Amino acid sequence: MSFFRRPLVGTSDRLATTGAALITLVLFALTFVGPAELSDAEVEFQSTSALARTGRLALGGTPEAERIRKAVLADPGLASALHVRVVGTGADAEVYGRQGVGQVLLALPFYAVGRLWAFVAPELEAEGARQSYDEVEASESLAHLVVGLRNPLLGAGTVWLVAMCALRLGVGRRCATLAALGLGSTTYLWPQARSSLSDVQATFCLALAFHLVLLARERLDRLEMPRGRIAVGIGAALALAFLSRIAVAPACVLLAAVGETVLRLGSQRIQSSRWSPRGTGGVTPRRALVLGVAPLLAGFALFVGTNLVRFGAPFDSGYGNVLDGSMFGGDAWAGLSGLWLSPGRGLLVFAPLVLLVPFGLARALHEGERLVITTIVGVSVLITLPAVFAPEWHGDATYGPRYLLPALPFLWLFVALGIEEGERRRGVRWLAGTLALLGLIVTLGGVLVDHPTNDELTRAAARHAWPDAQSLGLPLVATEPELERERFERTLWDPRFAAPFSHWRIFRHRVAGLGEDFPVATIYFVPHAAVLTPTGERSQEFRHFGWREFVRRFGGPAAVPIVAALLLVLLAAVALVLGLDRTAQ
Repeated sequence: MSFFRRPLVGTSDRLATTGAALITLVLFALTFVGPAELSDAEVEFQSTSALARTGRLALGGTPEAERIRKAVLADPGLASALHVRVVGTGADAEVYGRQGVGQVLLALPFYAVGRLWAFVAPELEAEGARQSYDEVEASESLAHLVVGLRNPLLGAGTVWLVAMCALRLGVGRRCATLAALGLGSTTYLWPQARSSLSDVQATFCLALAFHLVLLARERLDRLEMPRGRIAVGIGAALALAFLSRIAVAPACVLLAAVGETVLRLGSQRIQSSRWSPRGTGGVTPRRALVLGVAPLLAGFALFVGTNLVRFGAPFDSGYGNVLDGSMFGGDAWAGLSGLWLSPGRGLLVFAPLVLLVPFGLARALHEGERLVITTIVGVSVLITLPAVFAPEWHGDATYGPRYLLPALPFLWLFVALGIEEGERRRGVRWLAGTLALLGLIVTLGGVLVDHPTNDELTRAAARHAWPDAQSLGLPLVATEPELERERFERTLWDPRFAAPFSHWRIFRHRVAGLGEDFPVATIYFVPHAAVLTPTGERSQEFRHFGWREFVRRFGGPAAVPIVAALLLVLLAAVALVLGLDRTAQ
């Protein structure tokens, strides 16, 4: 039942993949956004803060939380824009964030480190308290900074997991390492991992679950039953993925079924081999199943319980009832074509190396391993379908098709096989190199210019490009929200507004010393004399880099991020040199 016949993953393999992950971590951490940059990110942080301070998820107790509460209680129409829900009326009303509870739970350790840092360095925390963004008083500044490091760490962890999965699926050490570096530097995982979106956490958890399934398979191939902690890890990873982003639930069910299949077939093989299971620490199939299911049941109970506490209904996740179909009423063709092909959101634009998937799939078919193909294709389809049918398939203000991000690590395993195919075929090698270069250019655009900046300027420029219903081809009675929605979706298909290109034009404008006044005719090629300026303080200049703000606003020593980055790069270099040493093959 082996997926691919190959030697077991060894020390050199782990060194090479760890080196790739460390380089990725340096890239992600040096460019992360730092304190919450969007309203939903701030709401998520305030939920974490409230849970740590009060044991409850209701917002309150900090200047930022009180500002959000006052705003939505005064104008309930703002609740959707601020990503919160108001429960109750009058003085007893409470405000809850709509994010998955998994996001809050995993942020707690980072929050604790930030609070400890504030205790050890009170002068830094005091300096942060004297600062403000957009005239809003700041609190728990160092905790904000540390919580912002969660997604960079999870993003780099995803890169490591993909490399390890590729090794376990038969990809050579060198190609697995190259594939890992490509995932971290030539796809929109990098811009996504800089921010706080839940998709990064869900992606990491799904990749972790699959890696643990492969680890269990490897142990079963050696006629050893998996350790209990592997089964617990699979269940816990799937539960956390579900609690982070409800839309990945179908993929979680499939991966749970794959894990059960691997365990069942492996135990049958051991029984038919006339050998007793070797090794120590293994568990019986029944016990492994119980250990894997227990975290899933606990996660489901937590999902239902927190929904009841926050929103009064067991299956209301904050964005509506997940069982009534209201979350999936969009145009399927618009979603499918937009998510894969559109210049402003298409996966093939924001991760061009995905075009190597057919080569990797052909290699997998040649190897004759049906289970891995079924898993990768199945997970990819189950991640894509909810996004395709979502009314807001584009993910609103984001860089790349964020809803497809959880499928990217699985598709990337075929990419890794395709890269290895390039070792044998020169044409595939040249294609891979060209696609990698294009991917790097697209990805850097989303790093050097923050996506909220381009989003704000794009929406403003679109009003000049399509000023009224007639210019959009809509009925004259169309409301302004309908006009805005149509304008936004048109910008995703119009190359003038598409993110990879407009980001680079904004960057060129800034490095030319032209300031923060952007002519729509120059940036978006709209024939209009209007000049646009980002309204948010965080959207101006290069203030979206967290460590730059640490130095500029906190008065923190610049040596901290520089020394940390150099140490990580040194460790990565050592690991790569030792891991890729051909004498160790």
